[in-house]
Amino acid sequence: MSELKNDILDNESDNKNEDSMSDNFKKLKATVEALEFDFSKFYDKRVKVAGSRCRNNLMNCKKLCDTLRKQILEDIKDLPTKHRIEESEAPPMLELKREETLSNLELTEPLKTNPIELLDEVKIKKQRKPRRANKVKTETV
Repeated sequence: MSELKNDILDNESDNKNEDSMSDNFKKLKATVEALEFDFSKFYDKRVKVAGSRCRNNLMNCKKLCDTLRKQILEDIKDLPTKHRIEESEAPPMLELKREETLSNLELTEPLKTNPIELLDEVKIKKQRKPRRANKVKTETV
């Protein structure tokens, strides 16, 4: 584990922005692994020094995450954008298809039953039976 920690410390430089994204991502993975080891030592065995190393590793993770986010944003800006087709540029076939679908939606046959009657039937089925009156107990003397 000390070799991993030494690699992390050696690889950290002031020129983090010059490193490639893949290098930064590998450093982030290694830092998280070191953090996992130190955190288990701190949490399970209650070693104070391991807690300090955890805090240091967390700060390094934060810095690496920030640089990765910036690099990704720069790469996103460099990617070409896809242009959308405006309605004026759309081929006329699309307009015909829209008209055809609208004509298919029209009802060709009238409804066999009145929709209001259907609603009345549903309401009748949902009505509850009236409650029975509570019987009053009379005392017999």
